[in-house]
Amino acid sequence: MLNGTFLKWAELYDSATILLSHPSFDDLKKCHLEKSLTPTDDNASDKTDVVTIDKTDPIASMMAIYLQTQECICVKALAKAIMVETMSIGAIINDGVLVSKTKKDPSIYLDKWSEAILLETSLAIKLAVKPLVIDPKWTTSNNTIPINTITPLPLHSTINPDAWMDGNLYTYSDMKDLWEQSTFKIVKSGNYVREDPVDNSRDVLSEKQITDSYKHLHFSEFKFENDGSITVSASIPFINRWLLDRDIKYYREIVFNPPPKAVSPNSYNIWNGTDVERYTPMKPVNINSEAVLAYINMFDVLCNRAPAATKYLIDWIAQIFQQPGLKSGTAIVLQGADGVGKNRATDLIRNMLGPKDKFFQTASPYNTLYGRFTRLREGKLLIVINEANGHDNIANEIIKDMITCDEFISEGKGSNAHSMNCMARFIITTNNDNVLNIIQKNCRYVVFETSSELKGNVDSISNHIDDPHSRYEFYKYLMARDISEINWMKDRPLNSRWST
Repeated sequence: MLNGTFLKWAELYDSATILLSHPSFDDLKKCHLEKSLTPTDDNASDKTDVVTIDKTDPIASMMAIYLQTQECICVKALAKAIMVETMSIGAIINDGVLVSKTKKDPSIYLDKWSEAILLETSLAIKLAVKPLVIDPKWTTSNNTIPINTITPLPLHSTINPDAWMDGNLYTYSDMKDLWEQSTFKIVKSGNYVREDPVDNSRDVLSEKQITDSYKHLHFSEFKFENDGSITVSASIPFINRWLLDRDIKYYREIVFNPPPKAVSPNSYNIWNGTDVERYTPMKPVNINSEAVLAYINMFDVLCNRAPAATKYLIDWIAQIFQQPGLKSGTAIVLQGADGVGKNRATDLIRNMLGPKDKFFQTASPYNTLYGRFTRLREGKLLIVINEANGHDNIANEIIKDMITCDEFISEGKGSNAHSMNCMARFIITTNNDNVLNIIQKNCRYVVFETSSELKGNVDSISNHIDDPHSRYEFYKYLMARDISEINWMKDRPLNSRWST
């Protein structure tokens, strides 16, 4: 009988050896190059018929992986067949599928589902229905957990992290894995950061805010019994457990350090590059294209066709992309009539930087920039103040400090304040003449009295501004400009209306 068992195993082993000699299994073989087959049965009477395998045998390991893979394929085919019958699948567990209880008796579909598996995988599988048993002590009379809410959570998922907040119940470990892909603690300020990868937005929350916002999230604990049944606990608040977790994801501080600034290993840097540099061109890039020449012409018009002014303005814009972590210390003022292209120019820069996270535009700076709550300035490379007048904007000491300051205190409503690097440049647009009189002796500002040449015809450049490839060509043009010798204060072009 013993020899018979060994002979059967020898046949299986020979079959596995032939099967796994296929080139598609080369990667598996590579994992076991140093493994060896060692006969270990010294009591066998006929060693030629005895094939014994130790736990490191590559053929056995590869065969186990192969069979488990086939099992997985069959379970997936089963799940697909079940969904055809509009039955709800709660989870795929090992070699089975949890199906929600309905008026339909699943046993009547077993033959049909076996045929579906055979058709899709060429494997004949015998199916059986096994009831799922819940231990009553894991539930309460007022809180019975429906089994159809047990859903496996994909780890390291690339989907929107909020997609799992759908009322289903998961284990704490699964919820934590996905939660911490976008949520973590900042130890220095005591805040919590939650990011949305869909639109790159970021919320900075206090402990109270994050508790209030996510106290509806719950998890359950699952216990697999020896008889194959599963017991499910009553729901447990997730956020309470996570806040007390010793192994919570955290950073010492949150910083905004674009290059060439360095970042310490335990700091979370919100800098993630500009939108335009992430663009992948699908056709040749020409920095002298029609679109690039149109952009240059637009800035030339805004500078009233003054060559020195045009050069300074385009170099000033190039510095934002070449050296995002270094401020020029000057602000641009575009003064001219409505409709001459001032906002089209800032639209171009906005679309290149990233409309949501690195660019901010306001016509009411007292409400959005100068008050106590300053989080809107966080992570910005360019802030545009539209329709400025001397009383409300230029004369204000706060904005003069913003132009040259290296850091500021970022604070949002309800969350703790923290220090952040200030990398924002400023462009101020206005059609008020009195602005020029107020700033004429302040070296922080560079004023360009715009031409009206494009008035009523700014739509001619709109198609270029809305085209990501054209913007990328202009980005490459800006990156190629040599700005290494420019002194942003001393090299300011003189305006015909004022001088220093």
